[in-house]
Amino acid sequence: MSILNVKINFLAGESNPQEILQCAVDTINALSELDQALANCISSNMQMSFKLEGFKEGSLITRLKSFYLNNDENANTDEHINSDLAQQFVNNSREEIIKGVAASGNVIDGKQLADILKRTETVAKQVGLIDAVGYAPPNPLILGTAINAVLDSGSKLKNGETAKISTAENFNDDSVYVELPKGKKVDIDDVLNELVTQEIENTSDMILVIKKPDFLGDSQWDFKKGKETLSAKIDDDEWLRKFKSGEIVIVPNDALHVDLYEKVLFDKHGAALSIKRAIVKVKEIIKGKKYE
Repeated sequence: MSILNVKINFLAGESNPQEILQCAVDTINALSELDQALANCISSNMQMSFKLEGFKEGSLITRLKSFYLNNDENANTDEHINSDLAQQFVNNSREEIIKGVAASGNVIDGKQLADILKRTETVAKQVGLIDAVGYAPPNPLILGTAINAVLDSGSKLKNGETAKISTAENFNDDSVYVELPKGKKVDIDDVLNELVTQEIENTSDMILVIKKPDFLGDSQWDFKKGKETLSAKIDDDEWLRKFKSGEIVIVPNDALHVDLYEKVLFDKHGAALSIKRAIVKVKEIIKGKKYE
């Protein structure tokens, strides 16, 4: 069992209570995302949950206890991996990442993020997980996105307001807290550019069943391709104009016969890092089965 204290310092009589409470919620959610990403370095079966312990007067302090559980006993890849080591790895890695971010510039590029994430390998060595079967270094894209969520959680805090975390039993001792940095951001595009070694583009003739259309704006539609769900923006301006004006009507179970453009970025190991899709031409609507 691991303790995590989230402390939001505010200005009594001045701070906006809704913003302070929202910051606490956002920080807890962002830290959950970061911790889960770190736990996945050990095992994809490691699951995390938080339980609220309570609040303390003065600063808003939320104490949570996290649990790391492997729901499938047959999925353990190494008998040396257990919840205690997982908690040590996640707690220490989280602290090292936040320290690394705090010491960096306002914009963290791909190389800087790689240096920060090297701290997690040091932690893995310290707790004896570096050679465990199933251990893998953190994915920079996933960790970069999670770090940004943590940084964004306190973005609305004003001067004199701070968000801090600690894993100490004594939650009243301010010296044990690490302040979450403000005004910083991981440049995800640069992180992606650092990782990409190959990209493949193609346009395919395809039939996609409409799962969720975009009626209001120019965001992505959701489709079904067999059992796979995929999202794509429609870049066929003439078809979109007719759809938005009501000339084209879509009903449940309809499908689109389209030209689908895909751009896939790969890392040096051949793993897909990013898939961008766009429908460049809608050829026809295929009417779905009608139900009485």
